[in-house]
Amino acid sequence: MLLLLYFIAAVFFQISAWGLSSTVIKQGLEKGGVIPDVFHNEFEPESEIRITYHMTKQLRMGMEVTAEDTKNPPHVWFSKINNESQYTLIMMDPDAVHRPYLHWIVTNIDGQKPASDVENEEHQHTSYFAPAPPAGTGAHRYVFSVYEQAQVNQTSFLPETFIDRSEFDVAKFTEENGLRLVGALYMVQENLTPSS
Repeated sequence: MLLLLYFIAAVFFQISAWGLSSTVIKQGLEKGGVIPDVFHNEFEPESEIRITYHMTKQLRMGMEVTAEDTKNPPHVWFSKINNESQYTLIMMDPDAVHRPYLHWIVTNIDGQKPASDVENEEHQHTSYFAPAPPAGTGAHRYVFSVYEQAQVNQTSFLPETFIDRSEFDVAKFTEENGLRLVGALYMVQENLTPSS
């Protein structure tokens, strides 16, 4: 019986530890300058994003990571807004030399099973490109954002070959594709190798 109570308490703690409020998420984005640098002040988060690298390194808002941590795509989960919508995940570096730099786009993600859809090759619009900030350019913020799509199984996205990763215009891309921002999370990485 004691073991069962311990299990129930552990599950409750896990659930409550994950339930970040919209206010806490927004404050984290503001603290890191993601609001207003990347997203407008009017943005009110509706979805919590959970990113895990290597199945053990769970990101927290603004967490510092290494190139080794992020060399492979992460496991992604986010809370759905409703049962009907599909979502798009975008990862970018707003601090790149030619900013912002696009690292990843995953489309038509089912809100009922985001983790398996993100890992499915069919949903990989723009393949994952691991963070690699150049030496001497300071800390880079890598922003994960989730958007609710206007359509299910949307096919109007431009093919990857037409997207310029080095000067990605997220506002234009989201507007042209009818995407509504619902959640965001960022991590920080810096290349401390001495520049030559």
